[in-house]
Amino acid sequence: MGDGDRRWLVEFCAALKAERERAGLTQRQLAQRLQLSEPTISALFNARTKKAPSWERVRAILTACRSETHPRPMPEDGPVASRLWHEDQDEYLHRWRARHAALEIASQRTTQEQGASRPAASEAAHPEGVPSMSVHFVGRDREMGELRERLTTAGRGPQLLTAVRGWPGVGKTTVAAQLAVDRTFIESAFPDGVLWASVPDGSHVTAALASWIRRLGLPRPELGATSGELTSILRSALRDRRVLLIVDDVWNPAHVVPFNVGGPGCAILITTRLPQVAHALAARPADIYPLGLLSEEAALELLRRLAPEVVHHHRDESRALVGTLERLPLAVRVAGQMLSEDWANGWGIGDMLAQLREGSALLAAGAPVDRAADNHTIPTVRALLRMSTDRLDRQTRLRFAFLGAFASQPAAFDVEAMADVWGVDDAVPAIRVLVARGLLEPSGDGWFTMHALLVLHAKALLREGK
Repeated sequence: MGDGDRRWLVEFCAALKAERERAGLTQRQLAQRLQLSEPTISALFNARTKKAPSWERVRAILTACRSETHPRPMPEDGPVASRLWHEDQDEYLHRWRARHAALEIASQRTTQEQGASRPAASEAAHPEGVPSMSVHFVGRDREMGELRERLTTAGRGPQLLTAVRGWPGVGKTTVAAQLAVDRTFIESAFPDGVLWASVPDGSHVTAALASWIRRLGLPRPELGATSGELTSILRSALRDRRVLLIVDDVWNPAHVVPFNVGGPGCAILITTRLPQVAHALAARPADIYPLGLLSEEAALELLRRLAPEVVHHHRDESRALVGTLERLPLAVRVAGQMLSEDWANGWGIGDMLAQLREGSALLAAGAPVDRAADNHTIPTVRALLRMSTDRLDRQTRLRFAFLGAFASQPAAFDVEAMADVWGVDDAVPAIRVLVARGLLEPSGDGWFTMHALLVLHAKALLREGK
């Protein structure tokens, strides 16, 4: 990096630090939200880094700051701010992304001129498109090992699909992302790298396919090329390559079809909260991998990493809390962030523990920053759950809500009990829909369970009459 670029980086980091201060966040609070170490954040804000921070990290920082404030007008406190900041942060992000790309190209050119070999694709710090990784990834050693084995086996013959499914917030995307950045595994099983796409509503399928073509270094397709034409290009290019294809957050099996482009050396992994999607895509029931909840010890360790002082001084209450939250990673992460903030502010945590056990505070809280939406806003936990219930017809949604009023803990219902709650002779059709939507889970012998977080959501829907 030349002197001019170095000066630009120092100015940029100073402006980024000012944005944190305007949001009213301490360095420690921001580090906790981003699940990074405080020294890492400090080095970034004070420009003690050898290269520009990644696009994903800049976006995560601004997302965390935006959750505290609305976009601000361009400050008038100096030439640096005038040059680097724009009243529309989306425009700013666009400019930063372009600038960062230019710096990366300059850095690669310098490396090549010095005769150094370019790092292999599998050595990249973060494959493009993969969500930012959580440093609080615990309790999944067995699952990671089983998925590696499945994918490696798939890569030895005709391409097979593995569908990871589970409750909302159980960590499907996180597990998939951990696989994508596992250098040892990827270098061994898929030396040609990882291609990642997220298709929650199917609106970006063509753009994602074009992105895969670009990442593979293929010629740019013609403007207006259809998804079918892009799929053909990818299928031809991947015929003799060994690539791991990951399609995340699938709600419609039709959205996966264009991405099923790998040859015999490739494997494809999809994540979905919907059992009906998993069954539609999997060639065999064995190709569906149900991702379960954390163990009690893993859930407590996750809470400890997020709120160490709280768990140290209130271990019994903390253990009871993860039990109340039924060891769901999303719920534990949000609870840990809230407890950590209260502890850092010097407030007593008794009230917060009670509110978290009751559930209202948890539903209203912002999700972890790695769940940020495409518009760089952080949804609430409840908004993430509504993605499932908003797709139900009103009658089925009300039946789901009524279950919340009658749920114990753990929430378990048999067919007869649900028929009584709903006042119907045959509850099976509605049960089928709720199971297909991942809102009920069969537990055997005609019984079905509902996770505690979904019970809280059901009660909230009932209060609203929805």
